[in-house]
Amino acid sequence: MYKFIHESDEHEFKSIYRGPVNKVKMEVHSDSTLNDLLESFTFFLKGCGFYMNGELEFIEESEKESLDDIYNEVEELKEQRTELKAEIKALEEKKQEIN
Repeated sequence: MYKFIHESDEHEFKSIYRGPVNKVKMEVHSDSTLNDLLESFTFFLKGCGFYMNGELEFIEESEKESLDDIYNEVEELKEQRTELKAEIKALEEKKQEIN
């Protein structure tokens, strides 16, 4: 048996059966296929309030490596952005000192 559980102290989930609840739990039988498991997990995420504009799917290992490369590039760009913001802030402070 596979169990998906999401608990939140911050917000309540709407339940048509019991009113607002702070816990979403879903169980899937262990003899389910991977596609059944993936479909159940999709419904679980939606039940937790996540919005998806597409479908979950399995990816090949080569595609995973490409996604990892893209993720690493995004992280590097975020670091560069943070550094640039700090430089801009320092330049603005110097400008104010001059004026």
